[in-house]
Amino acid sequence: MANALTARVALQDTKHVLRDAEYLDGLVEKSDSAWSRSLVRLDVATALLQQGAPDVEHAMSLGQQAITLAATLPISSVRQRSRDLYERATPWRNLPAVREYGEQLRVWGSLPRSAEAG
Repeated sequence: MANALTARVALQDTKHVLRDAEYLDGLVEKSDSAWSRSLVRLDVATALLQQGAPDVEHAMSLGQQAITLAATLPISSVRQRSRDLYERATPWRNLPAVREYGEQLRVWGSLPRSAEAG
């Protein structure tokens, strides 16, 4: 179902992303995969920016959580979706939450990628 979230994000099917993420939350949080937890957070964050009344603060908070979860062993899909989230937040770059997320993303992106997988 986590992969379905990603597909629904691409289709901008925000209502279903948020509904399904709520259903998956308990399962994802119990997952041994920090990557899965990170990617689901990024999908939800993107959906929060796509909805009619964007929740920028919550989206950036989820983005920061996603980066933190993936910090020790990043994979390319987490890096890419993290950058994509920041690009989507362009209209709100003057907000502190977006600036803080951008700074965390910049620092994380400057770390060595020797441990990167996938």
